[in-house]
Amino acid sequence: GCCSLQWIFETITSTDKSKPVCYCYPCNQTIESVTAALSSAMESNDFEPVNYTLNQITEEKLPVDVKLVYEARRARERLETEQDIRQYIAGLQELEDVSKFQHAIDLLMDKIENGQSKRVSKLVVAQAEQEIKRLSSEKHLRVLMGKKYMAPTDADIHYLETAITQARFDGVNKEKLLDTATALKRCMLAEKELRECMVLVIEYPKRPVDPEAEAAKQLAKPSTRGGRTQTKAPQARSQSAPAASRDRPVTSAKKKKKKEKFIIPAWAIDLEAFADFNTRLESSVQEATEAGVMESMIQDANNEIKRMKVELKLRRDMLEEEKRLKEEKKAKKKADKGKAGRGRGR
Repeated sequence: GCCSLQWIFETITSTDKSKPVCYCYPCNQTIESVTAALSSAMESNDFEPVNYTLNQITEEKLPVDVKLVYEARRARERLETEQDIRQYIAGLQELEDVSKFQHAIDLLMDKIENGQSKRVSKLVVAQAEQEIKRLSSEKHLRVLMGKKYMAPTDADIHYLETAITQARFDGVNKEKLLDTATALKRCMLAEKELRECMVLVIEYPKRPVDPEAEAAKQLAKPSTRGGRTQTKAPQARSQSAPAASRDRPVTSAKKKKKKEKFIIPAWAIDLEAFADFNTRLESSVQEATEAGVMESMIQDANNEIKRMKVELKLRRDMLEEEKRLKEEKKAKKKADKGKAGRGRGR
């Protein structure tokens, strides 16, 4: 009556409890308590309590059910592997060196393969696979950002934009990296737009300088010689020059050269379209300045803005002058017609 007879599994492969054992009541109570603790630890799915209880059984050499202990040890191995994978993933959040990303990806893939042989949970495997996607996307984006120069072409802009979108989708949460990449995309877009504008600007010819008009402009400039404003008078023809040279007919070689025709490119023929382009050019320069496009390109564009503004004003003035002349001609024609009618009536 001082011990308790029980039947237990003899080995982990036993199908029946065929082994009889007899424990004293205090020992039996200890075994039952530890057995209950081990079962509870396994249900918690937590590595620490399972490991603690198994260590207690080993140290105290408690004869706990061999099948339960076997399952508990397998559970401990699985939980330890899951814990290792989670801790490794957590440490990867601080990874910045792009040269170490591939090693981290390879190591994590090995951990997944090892974990699957230990029956790690599908949730942990899914977390590890998602982390591999995140690392791959971040690595790709960092490689792009590490390039010295990316051409502002549609292809490269789309390539970068896709990399940014994929990185966000895959859980890359490095805001500094994403902000820098987004700023680079903005700069590339701004440079592309400015280059397109400058191509059109180059197509627009520069107006030739008229020597006579330039000379007249210089003569019209007042001078302040002697404290008084003076206007330059045209120099009189030299009296000492031979009469023959003064009265000699102008030869064909001395005739004025025929002015070259100023050809406006097709895109700028319409004056309103040309005015819209001026607005577009100014906007593109402003955006390029804010986006950080090369200073030399912005300076060149600013110089062309001045030329385009002068050209726009000139063409508007010419159009107004043309309208005025047409109105004068129309009015004169009407007046002449009226005079002719009054003359016939007399």
